[in-house]
Amino acid sequence: MKFCRYGSARLNRNDEQAGAGRNRNDEQARAGRNACEQEDADMEKILTRTVEAGEDGSRAGSLLKSAFGLSRREISRLKFQENGILADGVRIRVDTVLRAGQVLSVCLREKDTYCRLEETEGTLAVAYEDGDVLVADKPAGMPVHPCGVHERDSLANLVAAHYRDAGEESAVRPVGRLDIDTAGLVVFAKSRAAAARLFEQRREGVFRKTYLAWVEGKMEPLEGILEVPIKKIGNAPIRMAADAKGMPAKTAYRTIEVREEASLVEAKLFTGRTHQIRVHMAWAGHPLLGDPLYNPRYAGPAKEPPRAALLAWRLTFRQPFTGQTIRLDSGEISAFHNRTEIFRRH
Repeated sequence: MKFCRYGSARLNRNDEQAGAGRNRNDEQARAGRNACEQEDADMEKILTRTVEAGEDGSRAGSLLKSAFGLSRREISRLKFQENGILADGVRIRVDTVLRAGQVLSVCLREKDTYCRLEETEGTLAVAYEDGDVLVADKPAGMPVHPCGVHERDSLANLVAAHYRDAGEESAVRPVGRLDIDTAGLVVFAKSRAAAARLFEQRREGVFRKTYLAWVEGKMEPLEGILEVPIKKIGNAPIRMAADAKGMPAKTAYRTIEVREEASLVEAKLFTGRTHQIRVHMAWAGHPLLGDPLYNPRYAGPAKEPPRAALLAWRLTFRQPFTGQTIRLDSGEISAFHNRTEIFRRH
């Protein structure tokens, strides 16, 4: 039996609360993390860059901020770390003046907490991957985290196997999550430093996801903003409701297509509450097709378990260290549009 690291969410307090999909009521994520043995490991991330002509005469500390996007705290740690900051392989100070053509490199070291995650065999749809980030395309019906009866067939298990096959020592560290019914793009950071930068992008609105949803009826107006607080219902397992006493929640939507008695809606999140799109659409009188929690049509027994018609369709973010803008579309779009079972009860 083989295992791979499952990354800790031990970031700062703001990181833990930031962005879509981060919610303290996320029982699935907790179950996945608590179901395995916690261990610690030292991890390193080497960043290298050649000083350009326009940067000739710049001080090392300035380039660490502008070129590598390092924080004041990270730079402070590097100053006292052996081989923390190098120019052409020689240790330097942050006030060292650099010349064009010199190779500036830093070594980010971090204590990483992880748990041993069992690898599994299967096919992982990779939408994008580099040395810092992996974006997987999750099918509907697969959980992101190992939990309950899905201890070995979660998306995280497949990512663990992918890292193993590539010979990578990265922890499996999802940046946010999707409900088990929701298909689409899920981001995994390969280091805590990358994760911290991606969470910061979410706070700043740089990291953005666009969702598609099939909803009941025709939205009126065809586009708008739903801004209604959301609250967890009692002790029910991950069931939410629109409630004035809940946490602030804001969703923008736009109708793309109207078909029969249903509409295809594009949705964008300004906040990241559990089941936010599903709850907001139900509150507006247009619950998602196939949603057994918030659409009364699907509450009774059925030959096939219903699944909410929701897709994390489009993703935009910046590579956490180079700043390159990355735009991706989910390959699950065809399967999403061809899910004819969601119309059976119309």
